Amino acid sequence: MDSALERIEFLASSKNRVEVLRTLDTELHDARDLVAETDGFRSTIGRVLNEFDARGWIERRNSGYEITELGALILAEFEPLLETMDRAEVLEEAVRWLPTEELSLDLYELGDGTLIYPSEKNLSAHIEHGLDMARAGSRLLIVCNAVLPQGVKTARDCAIDGRLTTAQVYGDAVMEIILDHEQMSKQICELIEAGNPVYRYPGSLPYNMLVVDETVLFFLCDETDLPAALLKTDNETVL
Repeated sequence: MDSALERIEFLASSKNRVEVLRTLDTELHDARDLVAETDGFRSTIGRVLNEFDARGWIERRNSGYEITELGALILAEFEPLLETMDRAEVLEEAVRWLPTEELSLDLYELGDGTLIYPSEKNLSAHIEHGLDMARAGSRLLIVCNAVLPQGVKTARDCAIDGRLTTAQVYGDAVMEIILDHEQMSKQICELIEAGNPVYRYPGSLPYNMLVVDETVLFFLCDETDLPAALLKTDNETVL
């Protein structure tokens, strides 16, 4: 008898096996239907059906094949594992760059997000993506522990033009840098005068984040505090 790991490997090692089991989980199908639904070869699908039948995961019927209670249970348990592995890249980057212990949420909730990286042709592609989203939004929250002059300017321009409302929170050290910078300090004053609050946090903030309408953007900063990537998520739990 196969071990649990061997059964997982048996299913996970073949895309055709997963697709056949998923297809049979919806309704009864004959072999010809399964070949069409899965884009598999007839001989391959036939072998998969024989394997599943031998394991008791499916049953033969006069008009085709249907999934058994055991097969449905195995698929139901396998799908979350597959989803977790699909999220692995995002989760690995989040663990690497985000102070996850400071976030009062399950790390898994970040896994359905999208990672945006700089490219060889555009080293600031991830930053520009975040700023473009801010320009297209109607509400913007900035929580930052790093100086991002483009972010201050974008918030100021869009707020003064009446395109969005914004609130901003900066850590102590960052606020000092902003106030010592002639252009940024002027932009901050203009934001406040226009009714857009700017707050000074007494200490250091653990992350750099924009919230644009219903989307959360985390700038994943490296050991030099420079944004190395952008993590974008619409997950309601994160918001």
